[in-house]
Amino acid sequence: MQPATPVTPPATVAGARSSAPDEDTAPARTGEPYEEQGESLRSRRITELEDDVAELRRLSRRGTLDLGLLLLRLSVGAYLAVDGARKLFGWLDGPSLNGFETTLLNTPNRAIGFDEQSAGVVAMGWSVTQLVVGILLIAGFLTPLAGAFGLAVASLDLALGVTVAGGVHLFADQKGSVAVPAALVVLLVTIMLCGPGRYSLDGPRRWARRPSHGSVALVLIGVGIAVLVWMLFNGTNPLASPGNPG
Repeated sequence: MQPATPVTPPATVAGARSSAPDEDTAPARTGEPYEEQGESLRSRRITELEDDVAELRRLSRRGTLDLGLLLLRLSVGAYLAVDGARKLFGWLDGPSLNGFETTLLNTPNRAIGFDEQSAGVVAMGWSVTQLVVGILLIAGFLTPLAGAFGLAVASLDLALGVTVAGGVHLFADQKGSVAVPAALVVLLVTIMLCGPGRYSLDGPRRWARRPSHGSVALVLIGVGIAVLVWMLFNGTNPLASPGNPG
């Protein structure tokens, strides 16, 4: 008869298991090889972050874009401001308010001119808006709103020119040319879609350097204002206008 095999008590087995090192609670490995490995990982991570920063800086470079936008704003703003002052005060052989009101009435053919009761108010609002918009564009302040109102004025000027000429004459040597208001419309839309740039009072704002869809909405609002004013106070279809006689 073989002797009985001794049985290990459960407590002894549990104690043996608890004495085994736990990977989760084991102390971090130390020593020169492991410290060198951690330092290498930190150094590589820092290098990667520096490369990311350098790439972001490269992508944010705008070259001469802001300088070009500054020149564009100054040119368009100066033209609008001076022309508005000519209409208001008669400076530089300008028409003054009375002369501009007569232009809107279009005495050679009253049928395609502005309404007689509203021509004076329209002349005043048109001139003041043009002057203020020009000053704001030069400063680069509230540029999207200034551009929208400037676009409305330029669109009205374009519609009036086409109506009086009896056609769309875009070249400067053509009689009744609308080259200037047409160019202003394009330039103002460009400023609104590109933003005023860094060299402006709006420069610190993010949309000054990277406009979003709101700029497109303001372009539509500017055109909508022009259409509303034209329909309320004139109503002539510019593309079907007979123009002035002669």
